[in-house]
Amino acid sequence: MCSKKELGFFHNHPNLEPTEAYRNYVGYFPGIADSDNWLLEATPTYLDGGRKTAKRLQEVLYGPKLIFVLREPTSRLVSYYKSKHGLETSKVSGVSFEQFVEKALAQESSSMDDSERRKSAGWQLAKAHYGRFLLEYLEVFDATDMLVTFFDDLIESPLRVTEQVCRFLDVDSAFYMNYRFLIENKSRVHRSAGIRTLASHMNAVAEPILNRVPSWRRMFRTSYNLVNVSKDADIPVNENIISELAKYYAPYNRQTAEVLSDRFALTDLPLWLA
Repeated sequence: MCSKKELGFFHNHPNLEPTEAYRNYVGYFPGIADSDNWLLEATPTYLDGGRKTAKRLQEVLYGPKLIFVLREPTSRLVSYYKSKHGLETSKVSGVSFEQFVEKALAQESSSMDDSERRKSAGWQLAKAHYGRFLLEYLEVFDATDMLVTFFDDLIESPLRVTEQVCRFLDVDSAFYMNYRFLIENKSRVHRSAGIRTLASHMNAVAEPILNRVPSWRRMFRTSYNLVNVSKDADIPVNENIISELAKYYAPYNRQTAEVLSDRFALTDLPLWLA
């Protein structure tokens, strides 16, 4: 496993020569025993990196396999907002979900260049144009090197999805038969934005250690929750905004369903794509 979650290496080091980039990359995987190991990294933003990121992955890595877990776009956006709410350095700091969506819709339809657009709130809408990005990846990778699964299935049966991943990577799934799958990233309402921001910085520094000792992470998280999380509280989301987002995403979801059907031969799709 990578020592850091969401490493983003192939966004952050675009100019390194491939051999040097590979040497730097494997440095994030401590304790590599032999060449038969898979190196496993989880960076969701590689998908919306599209063609550029796909080419870089192919250029630097040796026969990489790509696993995409797609989530219903509106719930993905709500989750993003809730995960960043109360973080002083985030784009959603000090704004309601409705204000955030209105700003994102305005920016998404404005005439920005690509680098500006990717830094805007509007890009959080575009991240869920899955069909477009999958087509760009298919220009670089064969569909047999890409596994597409769904957040819906992960929630319903994490074991089944994990077994699917193991088959895709040709590794033994027996380890997971009696494994206890935990929800690690629940949305929370934070009492103090200052404490939330400080804790986020501290987590970023300590992450390589905490990823190696999960019990420490759970201990610190429990302590943080007692100090700075409002139990059973939630962030309100207006249903009219949800309906507006559903209409916005409808054509993009149709494109995604077509790509999954035509290029990946997937027919058992979740309701939001059916």
